[in-house]
Amino acid sequence: MNSNSILRSTAGIMLAGTVLFGCGGDDTAPPAGGGVPAAPAELTAAPLPGPAIHVTWKDHSMDEDSFVLERKMDSGDFAVLTNPVFNETTHHDATVMAMMTYTYRIAAKNAKGLSPFSNEATATAP
Repeated sequence: MNSNSILRSTAGIMLAGTVLFGCGGDDTAPPAGGGVPAAPAELTAAPLPGPAIHVTWKDHSMDEDSFVLERKMDSGDFAVLTNPVFNETTHHDATVMAMMTYTYRIAAKNAKGLSPFSNEATATAP
């Protein structure tokens, strides 16, 4: 075996080792196929003329496919209002009635399931 053959064999073994075992770096990455996304937080609801209510939240996940924004009127039950797309952080609710009080909550969603719901935020439509 000449020196070129040895060099190529050594390079091939090194490349195979890199492919099979990684090349170092950060081994603290989360395992593939994690669970449900982290819950959104800091949900707020602000009344606007129209009447309308502007809803905002902080997205605390990197793996959501969408969100589930729920709303209830006065003391009623929560129902799905809309499904904002991934990385969205606002919703303008123009389907409210004047002088009615609305409460909102939101969860992140991916193929693994639904996160816990955020805090609730309440506003009265002008």
